[in-house]
Amino acid sequence: MTEKQINHIKSIIKNKKIKTFGVEIPLTPEQLKEFEKMVEPKYRNPYERVEKGDYYYTIDTLPTGEFVVIEQKEEGIPFDNVCFVNGNYYNNREFANQIAMKLNLQRKLRKFTYDNGWSEEMWEDRDAYKYYISFRFETWDKGEEFLAFDTKDYKEQNVYFISYEIADRAICEIIRPFMKENPTFKW
Repeated sequence: MTEKQINHIKSIIKNKKIKTFGVEIPLTPEQLKEFEKMVEPKYRNPYERVEKGDYYYTIDTLPTGEFVVIEQKEEGIPFDNVCFVNGNYYNNREFANQIAMKLNLQRKLRKFTYDNGWSEEMWEDRDAYKYYISFRFETWDKGEEFLAFDTKDYKEQNVYFISYEIADRAICEIIRPFMKENPTFKW
């Protein structure tokens, strides 16, 4: 797209209307968003603050404990500031949805591992292997996308299991059903 075309689209967005055959047609919010997508950079920091009056998204929990995305209007009030400072403020709904789904999956995996014998005290035994699950891009199309690996030398921000068998069960009983229920989730 040329600079002239980009400037024309920005003008349409600013005026919130389009002129064709001498007639001005107001645009709906959905149409404006489509025009904005045309001129937005490919990557935008999903944690950037939005303009006053625009919408942002936070993650909250339902009474069931499930994490969900809530749309909020930026008004510059203390609530908006608290969400922004605490990192629970996203300008991109899809990004917020991915975070919420990841939190839901991690919660299920943590419960599963503790229900199957895991304890943080296991890290005290430096000779014992701990197991974690990774996504393998090369084999995702063959149904072997999730694999259990072992470690005893390092600890990451991950959910760990006491054995390869328990990790493999987590893949079958938790991860694959979760992925099926949430087809838009990206590991």
